[in-house]
Amino acid sequence: MRAFLILLSLALLSSCIQEIPINMPDNSNRLVVGSLIYPDKLISMNVSYVRLFSDSTEVNPKILEISIKENGVLIDYPKGQGPEIYSSTYPKEGSTYELTVTTDKETVTAKTSIPTKVLITKAESFRSAVTTADYENLTEAVITWSDPVGPNFYELQLDVWSFYQYAPIDDPVLQQEGDLDYYPSTFVFSDKLFEGKTYNMTLRFSGHSNTTVLLRNVSEEYYHFKKSWHRHIWLQNTSMNVDKIREDYNIFPLLFQGDPVPLSSNFNNNLGIFAGFNQDIRQLKKRR
Repeated sequence: MRAFLILLSLALLSSCIQEIPINMPDNSNRLVVGSLIYPDKLISMNVSYVRLFSDSTEVNPKILEISIKENGVLIDYPKGQGPEIYSSTYPKEGSTYELTVTTDKETVTAKTSIPTKVLITKAESFRSAVTTADYENLTEAVITWSDPVGPNFYELQLDVWSFYQYAPIDDPVLQQEGDLDYYPSTFVFSDKLFEGKTYNMTLRFSGHSNTTVLLRNVSEEYYHFKKSWHRHIWLQNTSMNVDKIREDYNIFPLLFQGDPVPLSSNFNNNLGIFAGFNQDIRQLKKRR
């Protein structure tokens, strides 16, 4: 019966759809540079070409020169042909950096900065009165920090190596970002609602009790890139829609999931990201 319903859906779909030829843009051989930098690690970058999914060849760009400026002064010329290239520079808090990559075909440039480190002043967890559908008590975590004066951007994550099922999130800062419908792996947000103040963020989840909290204060380039990344990944994830097909034999959610979202880039007329951040890591302390 299931097979019959699926075949019937396909037959009906094919009878009411007209094929339209589309000239797909060819982004192959476009240069892509990726580099996320922070004070505890040497600046590194990945330099490569865009390849069609059907192209299994690996051809690295012919790199003529890579340069790094710190606060407008040339300080480093990383060497290598990639795709991964390391410099001898540790970025400094409060400094601005410019990365330039020159190949035999083009030159691309991007700028970013390392924000001032923001410390987590309190990270506590306790057993919540809220339960899951299976009557399991959720863990409630409260993370507190003081926001520096001026516009700031953040990324918050619970334990990189663990999986969490979050309860419905009612935090106004996270809600106003408009990202929750995309089930982000981390939370990125601005300080528009708490600029210059101390903020307490509350999250409820089921998961491990020994939890690490990562709070990054990130550059604006990082913020825009990560928001576009969450949307981009969500629109490529068909697993939830496949489950819907199994439940009600409806293939339309899979076929019409949504338009692709281009990734944000700060390289001039090209692809990639050069962005800085600073971070603080704390263990959630169980409240007695």
